[in-house]
Amino acid sequence: MKSLPAFAFAYRGVLVSLCPLSCALPPWSGLAPRVEIAAAALLLCLGLGLRLAGVREIGGRARVHSAGARDLVSSGIFATTRNPLYLGNALAAAGATFLLAGPLAAAATGLYLGLLYALVVRHEERVLLSLWGAAYRDYLERVPRWIPRLGGSDFSGRSREPYSWSEVLRLEKWGVLAVACALVVSFAFPDTLAALRQRAELRTAIGALSILVFVVLFVRRASRSKRKHGLIFHAE
Repeated sequence: MKSLPAFAFAYRGVLVSLCPLSCALPPWSGLAPRVEIAAAALLLCLGLGLRLAGVREIGGRARVHSAGARDLVSSGIFATTRNPLYLGNALAAAGATFLLAGPLAAAATGLYLGLLYALVVRHEERVLLSLWGAAYRDYLERVPRWIPRLGGSDFSGRSREPYSWSEVLRLEKWGVLAVACALVVSFAFPDTLAALRQRAELRTAIGALSILVFVVLFVRRASRSKRKHGLIFHAE
């Protein structure tokens, strides 16, 4: 049976799909619509920027189903924070729920993902320590887990050149497109967005849809895991 951190790592993509549940929270309208949109846009852009910077260092390895690493990456954004991808995901998700349902939803999303990624990182760090030993322990001691350290440096040097920005955008094109469209629509129709937030039935529908998506993704992920283990046992 998987430990809780190992389960959180294996199912992290599935568990993230529950973030829209926070949209069921009542909206808070203490700010002008354009101010709320600007705050949400800041979260979205910060989150996307962190993720793109992380992908520039590790490329397609940003999406994996098993913990581990072919080489220890400590350059670029990884010299300032050990988990730019997870931090970026959390900020972007908080920004998205801010747009949909306001600051209470954003705070709930940030708290949920903070707890989820804390478990995920515990599993990853344990695996990487077993793989890289003293080199990774030195990295843990010198680079913060979450809050980026200003003036970070490549203390271990680069093992390879970073990916080109064109390759990064190819890998992350759907996320970039989604953020761009969300911001354009939000700034173009701020009052309409504010009015939609007040509709409880719409917020409830978003939450219900997220549960449905979660169930579908969970079943697919569990089935894939079962087939994988079945093949391993058959080979043995």
